[in-house]
Amino acid sequence: MAKISLLLPTRERLAKAQAFLQTVVATADDVSQIEVIVTLDDDDTPSHTLTSPHEALSLRKVIGPQTTMGALNTRCLKKATGEILMLVNDDILIRTKGWDTYLIEAVKKFPDGICMMHTRDGYKDASFPLFPILTQKAVQLIQDPYPSEYCGDCIDSHLFDIFLRLKDLGEDRIVFIPEVLFEHMHFSVGKAPVDALYQRRSRTAGNQTFYSYWKQREQIAQVLLAAIRRKQASLISLPFKRQNSYFLLLKSFWQSQQTLNFRLKYFAYHLLRETYIRFRLDKVKAHFKKP
Repeated sequence: MAKISLLLPTRERLAKAQAFLQTVVATADDVSQIEVIVTLDDDDTPSHTLTSPHEALSLRKVIGPQTTMGALNTRCLKKATGEILMLVNDDILIRTKGWDTYLIEAVKKFPDGICMMHTRDGYKDASFPLFPILTQKAVQLIQDPYPSEYCGDCIDSHLFDIFLRLKDLGEDRIVFIPEVLFEHMHFSVGKAPVDALYQRRSRTAGNQTFYSYWKQREQIAQVLLAAIRRKQASLISLPFKRQNSYFLLLKSFWQSQQTLNFRLKYFAYHLLRETYIRFRLDKVKAHFKKP
């Protein structure tokens, strides 16, 4: 049976993280085949007391200085030993009995191991992978699935875009598992109050990083395609250059080698998204700050 690694960065949310671990144990078919790699900030000493709720659930703690979400996820990744790797949050509650069996069965659809899976989250569900799941094989090919430049948001968008580009090239390796619910208890859907961590994050910065990585994602999709078709291809190191988001969207439209249909959809969707966030995010945050 394939082992599953859950990658969990957490800060100042001991009770929530502990509640998540409880649902891991309560719903898994085989807890002994699951490990949780949790990364903790060295100055967040209360969270260091996080414990495994069951002797069969392996909980591995990685403690270090506070850093970006991308770097935290990578810290977890380096300690993970599972064949299946899932990004999780401390504000998740697992609602599906036997979720681990569903994941293991889903990955068997692609014997070469090149795919990205996701489950229901109670909000985005089939439309978007809030908690992307990769295999060790996919991670090896992507090399850096969680770039350190991502301060908070958009790592999920980054991975989804890679596999959307791969789909555009003729290989659909996105697997949605509708039977499984990892419920995201997020304030934006009324499932939790706003806390300090939510308030400190900048969605605009995440978007700019995402747009800056468009060329790297296009190259990764080509490498995945070559591996699927048993051809040779390797990643070429490309410099990361943060520029104006609108300029990067225009640049990706004109310089991309993806199909015209993909380029049009990418440009239109992200142009609208970037504009909405720029002009509406401050108002949304102000609303939640009201007493």
